[in-house]
Amino acid sequence: MAPILQAATLYGSRAAEKLRAQKSLVKSIHLFLHTSPHEPNYYSRSTVVQTPYPTDDTRVIVRLVRETIADLYRPGCRFMKAGVGLIEIIPRALGLGVYSPQGNRLEQGRPCKRWTGSIKSSAAGHCF
Repeated sequence: MAPILQAATLYGSRAAEKLRAQKSLVKSIHLFLHTSPHEPNYYSRSTVVQTPYPTDDTRVIVRLVRETIADLYRPGCRFMKAGVGLIEIIPRALGLGVYSPQGNRLEQGRPCKRWTGSIKSSAAGHCF
């Protein structure tokens, strides 16, 4: 199972990079696994999982990918293909605050933004 998890992790992290590059967030992820259709005992499974909130955070996406691929996995199968697809992609501007159920959760894990924000608010009204 390790090679499949490693590949799916790579796919998930690349997808998150692309989201950030195009200033977008994802709300749902499609994942699949399948063996060769030309071998006996063909096995194919796929599912769609919802992110807890619209995100471009690699950690959130990879965690969901790894958990879901582990659920789809069947021991003893020789998997030929695994995939990660992003669906329900929205512009980042629409996702900030509007869809975040825990307030400013989208900014968690980004200490530089929180830190610079605190500098701006503490320096408000002062000249340097």
